[in-house]
Amino acid sequence: MELRPISLAAYDDGTIVVGSEDFCIYLVSPEGAVTHFAGQRNVGGYQDGPGADARFGLINGLAIRSDGNIVVCDYEGSIRLISPEGYVSTIAGSNEAGYKNGKGAEARFSGPFGIALNDQDEIFVSDSGNHSIRHIDRDGNVTTFLKGFRDGMRDGVGINAGLFYPSSLALTENGIIFLDNLGRSVRTVTMDGTVSTLYKSRRFNYALIVRDDGSIIFGGQQKIELIHDDEVVEMAGSLTGFKDGRGDEAEFEMIQGMCLKRTGEIVAADTPNSALRLIIDLNYDGVMTKAAR
Repeated sequence: MELRPISLAAYDDGTIVVGSEDFCIYLVSPEGAVTHFAGQRNVGGYQDGPGADARFGLINGLAIRSDGNIVVCDYEGSIRLISPEGYVSTIAGSNEAGYKNGKGAEARFSGPFGIALNDQDEIFVSDSGNHSIRHIDRDGNVTTFLKGFRDGMRDGVGINAGLFYPSSLALTENGIIFLDNLGRSVRTVTMDGTVSTLYKSRRFNYALIVRDDGSIIFGGQQKIELIHDDEVVEMAGSLTGFKDGRGDEAEFEMIQGMCLKRTGEIVAADTPNSALRLIIDLNYDGVMTKAAR
């Protein structure tokens, strides 16, 4: 079965949850076996229900709660929940784009892109079209964590900061690390709303994870890069293509999503190549294909 992976999340047992370009959710076992889990292939929409009866838009973000439920960031305007049995429900939002805080279906998003959970399974969402980061508590109440005064790349506090289409994000002890997609930047925001730019890239990047040692790994066009102790290192990738190998011997088309396995290995969604790539070297310089194209 060919996947067009966009977003990824990992269970502790090594199973990878894949949000695919065909509007479906798949499970990939540690051995590489692919199982359809929810949605109908190549049929987009917005509908809750069991397994194949459910409908999704583009599945740009995934996260796994402590109870095993999967949280889905549906780009069409909603945050969804999939039970371990495959039943899909809506936590917040709908298929109507907008900007509104509120509980559950009252809330509105515009192109929600990235998603991350804290230790209490509360949700942080990069609301890309609204250039903001939103917060959802366990009861489904949506509030705005950060919305800049205007679109752009200005650092600052709260409304004095500018965001420019935030995409992937991750939580740390000190706040949130996120990609400002159109600004081609890696940025941070503390829990009091102070926004700072860590690194400005020459490429568009779509996927970001943070390891336990605080290193930030991000990828997009052709490359996967690493920030650690204020140093930026190119981990893998060089030319556009499809090739396994160490460091710059490897080739990617476009990394749309990444997740971190419990073993420390990194799985990357190389969407145009219809492949999951596995970064297996502890020195961040080996790449191989995990699932067949």
